[in-house]
This record gives sequence, structure tokens and C-alpha cells, in this order.
Amino acid sequence: MKLNHIESARPIFITAFSAILYAILAFVSGIGLIMSVISAVLLFCALFFRFRVPDMPWWAKQLMILGFSILTFCIVQFAVGAHLARITVLKFILNVLIVYGLIVIIAAISKSIKAAFISVFVFSILLAVTDHFVVQTRSYEIQFSDIKSISTAMSVAGGYTFTVSNYCAGALFAALPVLLALIFNKFPKFEGMLPRTTGTVCGALSMAIVMILVSTSFGSTLISYHVQYWKYRTSEYNGFFLGLLKSITATPIRMPDGYTVDTLISGLEDVLGENAAAEQEIENKDLPNVIVVMNETFSDLNYASLLSGHDGIPTNIDPLEYFNSFNDGDDNVIKGYAYASIFGGNTANSEFEFLTGNSMAFIQSTMVPYNNLLSKDNAFSIVDIFNKYGYYTVGMHPEDKTNWSREKIYSYFGFDEQYFLRDNNTFVDDKELTEEQMFRGHVSDKTVYEKIISLYENKSEESPCFIFAVTMQNHGGYNTSDFDYTVKATDNNNSKLNEYLSSIKKSDDDLKTLFDYFSNADEETIIVFYGDHQPSLNDNVYSTYFGLDGDSSTEENMTKYVIPYMMWTNTSFGKNDTEGSFTSLNYLSPRLLDIIGLNKTAYLSLVRQVEKEAPIINAFGWWDNDMNFHSIDTIESFNKIDSSSESPTPDEDAGRQMPIVMLYYWTEYNMLRDGKNRLNEYYALNYYSSSQKKNGLNNPFSE
Repeated sequence: MKLNHIESARPIFITAFSAILYAILAFVSGIGLIMSVISAVLLFCALFFRFRVPDMPWWAKQLMILGFSILTFCIVQFAVGAHLARITVLKFILNVLIVYGLIVIIAAISKSIKAAFISVFVFSILLAVTDHFVVQTRSYEIQFSDIKSISTAMSVAGGYTFTVSNYCAGALFAALPVLLALIFNKFPKFEGMLPRTTGTVCGALSMAIVMILVSTSFGSTLISYHVQYWKYRTSEYNGFFLGLLKSITATPIRMPDGYTVDTLISGLEDVLGENAAAEQEIENKDLPNVIVVMNETFSDLNYASLLSGHDGIPTNIDPLEYFNSFNDGDDNVIKGYAYASIFGGNTANSEFEFLTGNSMAFIQSTMVPYNNLLSKDNAFSIVDIFNKYGYYTVGMHPEDKTNWSREKIYSYFGFDEQYFLRDNNTFVDDKELTEEQMFRGHVSDKTVYEKIISLYENKSEESPCFIFAVTMQNHGGYNTSDFDYTVKATDNNNSKLNEYLSSIKKSDDDLKTLFDYFSNADEETIIVFYGDHQPSLNDNVYSTYFGLDGDSSTEENMTKYVIPYMMWTNTSFGKNDTEGSFTSLNYLSPRLLDIIGLNKTAYLSLVRQVEKEAPIINAFGWWDNDMNFHSIDTIESFNKIDSSSESPTPDEDAGRQMPIVMLYYWTEYNMLRDGKNRLNEYYALNYYSSSQKKNGLNNPFSE
């Protein structure tokens, strides 16, 4: 290798001065003195020296590429905010092979090792930093399936501010000198039939080996693939590239072992009876209006802290004063806490669970069914039931209609009307929204409630309405400038926490607009109100008030998934002692149908039966009637259908062939994935008489 360096005094002085400034900047960024010095030395060398790597045998080029692959993986691993301490030697090798495969394939195609080095290195660093930021919004790393959600992610990311960990900062300061060294120096070409053929074969072979290992259960067991998704655990235990490649092979919902349609039908008939999917008569009766509000990031952090065994979050005023004024003991109120399947993001998954009765327990937890699973053939929901009962159905969200593909999915669900925030800053009607109707850059909850009231006032008297509204004002990114902190934690001056608490106070105040109006409405109305997930705040909030850290168990982390819900009516539910307390979002809509007195599909009847034995279930596990938590990983133990099996079950019922949680899994799989054998009669409401003529809304806002 031919090595040269700068010889004139002035460039040397400038180079040395730049390196010193680089070290100071790195140290101020918090990466530590040693790493700051190392970064400065690397920068000085990259600027001071010039080298030219001579042509070499094809095998030597392969070794050079392998060495650079190791360097790239190490830097990327720190850039995502993880480290190397928990990665086994085998997983380290597999991660390096992924990078190696990419480089040699690009080098073979471009005939340039330098081009391959730069393109893979830059792409990897950008991907790693993106991953580091994504974790801060939703608590798990990027997946291959996120490609379908990229437009939504970009539209909501603007409200967030992100922090760079010391690991990530150190990696970035080390990456710049490496990139400069790649740009300023010369490497041999990757020409000739033998090097290019060998490179392509070696690259494809290495990628194929890793893909086989991560895509098979045998391979995953062999390499001890770690399946926990909290924070950076995928990268910490598996390595960033191995985790990302694994996500490519992940299916949204895996076929249960031993699955057959005949066995499924037998299980359903055993639980529901042979005529569960038969046609049902829809009675002609007066029905209440139904308004469902899924409130963005609405949660009770104080209660969740107490639930985790800590002392709560002391504040100067109660941010949920109005919501807390409703008493679960009143005959028109049902209140409690529900477990969501998401934290900090992926709002559409909470919509999915409520509207369909499906559970994310059986779906890859990093997937968004709106983008990865639903089609016009399998989008069965309660909207169809309300439609068949003569309701006029409306879905609304004061944001872009393409977010989570809502416009398409709402059409699949069968909403008669859809309202989204339009490009001309109008929503529902054609009046441009004013500054007073906004909060923190989003349409306020109060504005949404006023639009709901307008729709109600203009509806036909002959037809009740079902309105499903998703709000936006509390969306994450709690860094608003000149914000009025009406609520503050008295023991913590955390600005993000205080902005969130103050925003929740605003939502609590706005809620009064909705309930005050319908308290005096002439028609019977039921309002269902729930939050979609807890906020993504600084890690120290959850360590201080929840006692959670990177080593907390799945069960301990579940306190981050608890959100409040309430069902309210302006008449009376009658005494209902069994429907409050703890539940999960997938159970709320079947409960609602029972409260109204509407017929359920056979599938939703099954969901109600599941609730009796697993009263809480979410993406990570379920709780039995003794409130014992079962990790969803143990779903594998329910794959044996024989009732005499010694495999543990949530309910040892010898009279049932299949544990009911497994039956739930099988049925959901059949609905969402088994199009050839889909039991449509179980998922749609089969009826033979119409209760009311559907006259719709006399709605001046309709387009």
C-alpha cells in the first residue's frame, strides 16, 4: 500500500486544529474523553494521510471486504444505541456476513470496491440512526414491514424531538473520519470475471446462509435468536443487521401448528354450538346513538405508576379531574382500565382491536394490520353490524386520510361517511379551521367534539348514528415552544412530562363539551371513550415513576400499556357490576354490542367467551382469572389439541378439546389469512329481516 501525507505547514496546522475542535465537540456531546480523543485521532489521520491500495489477488480483496464489514457492523451497533457485550460469537459472525454479502454484491455489480464501501457504510449509518430515533417514539426497532408505513411515520415524526445517546454520538463521531478516508483514498477495482463471479457467489451464499438460519425455527433455536422487542434488545442480543433481516421473514400472523379447518370448526361448535353461524333475526326497536372516541395518547400515568408499585406522579392539579368525576358505581357509567397492545405509537393497532374484536396477541407485534393484513375480503368489523341495524356510520380523524391507509381501511369496514383533515385545512364542513381550533399544531379535541355534535344535529330522526372518532391533539413530540404548563409534576421539572400532563388536562377540559351536550340531548346516546396508548417520554420518567429499565420483565413492562376507558349513557345501563375494572381493547366492542342489545357475529360471541377465561389479552400476553400473567411466547404450548395433553393451559377444562385462547388464535388466523378456507359465516352478521330503513344523515357537510 502506497502511503503519502500532507507536507506543508499550513495544511498540517489546519488539520491538527480541526482535530482538536473535533475532540472538544465530541467531548461536549458527552461521549467521554477517551472516545473523543480516538475520534480526533481518526479525523486527523483521515485528513493527513493519503493512501492507495494496490491491486491484489481476488482472495485478498475478499479479506479486505470482510475486515471492513466487521468495522461497519461495530460502528452501526453503537449507532443504534446498543453495544456488543451481549452478542454471541455466532451472532457476531452472522451480522458481519450480512454486511459482507451486501458489499461484495454491490462491488461485483459496480466493479468498484470503493463505491460498495461508501454506499453500504452510509446507508447502514443512516438506517442505524433512524432506528435509534424510531425506538424513542414507539419503544421497538424498525422492521422491514415499516416500509409500508413510511409515509405515515414521516407525517407524524415532525412533532417529535429526538435525543442522541452517548453510544450513538460516539459512533457518529467515529463514522465521519471513516467516511472521509473512504472518499479521499483509492482502492483497487473489482474487475475480471473471477473476482466478480466469486464475489457474487460469496455474497449470495452468505446472505442465503443467514436467511435460512433466521427464517427457520431450527435455525433460530441454533443461534438462540432473542425475540424480545423492548427498546434496543433486538440489537443488543442479536445484532442490528440480524434483527432487521429476521423481520423480512416475519409473517404478520403465523399459521398455528396443527391448524386444520375441520378441527377449527369442531372447536367453534364445541364452544358456541352447531348453529352459532346461522341467520339471526334483527328486531325492529329503538336504538341509541353510539359515539366512540379513541383519544390520542390519553392515559392516567399516575394510576399506572401506582399499579407498578410506586408512589404515583404528584402534580399541582389533577390533570384528569373531570374524567375522574365520573363514578363507576353510577347506573349510567362503566369505567375501568384496558390494556393496549402498543406504546407510544402505531395508533392504528388500537383502532384495529376495538373495531374488529381481534387481538394483536396472535399478530407479529411489530406489524400494523391496517397496512400488513387487512383487505376488502377480511375486514370484518362492528361497523358492518351497525350498518345492518340501520345506523348511519361515520369514521373521522382530523389528520391526513392516508395515515395508516385509513381511507382505504374505513371503506373496507363500510363506513357511510369518512372525514379527514383536508389540504385546504377544513374538516367535516368546508369552513377553514381557525387558530383557536388548534392545539399544539393539531386539531383540538374540542373541535372534533363540536363536529360530532354538528353531525348529530343534522342527522335523520329515523336513523341512529354510529360515529367513530380518532383525536389528535395529544400526539407525541412534547417540545412545544412557549408552552403553558398548566400541570406540573411537583417533584420533577421534566418539560416533556409537564407538557404531556398539561395536554391531558386540556383533553379532560374539552371532554366536558361532549358530555354536557349529550347529557341534555333528546335521543338516547352512548359514548365510549378510551385512550389508544401511553406517551413515549424520556426513559427517566418510566424509571423514576414505574421502576422500569432495560432489564425489566415483560410483565413489569405491562404497566406502560394500561389506559383508561369509560362507557357512558344519558339514560341508564342498569346495574352492571361485572363489566368495569380491567379488560383489553379487543373486548370493548363486543361488550358494547351486548349493552345496546345488538346481535353479535359468531366470532364476537367467541371473543366474549374468551374474555371469561382470559379477561385481559394484548400483544405480549394474557391474564387468567387469578390475574396471573402468561407471556404470549407460551402460545406454543397450546398447539396440542388433545385434551389429555400435559401441556399447560390457561384453563384445565377436560371437556373442551382446545384451550379457548388457542381457539381464538386459530379463528383469527382463519379470518385474516386463510382466504381459501375462510369461515365467512362466522365473521359477518347473517340476518333475515331488517329492523329499520336506513335513511342516513340529512347532512349538509356531505360531499
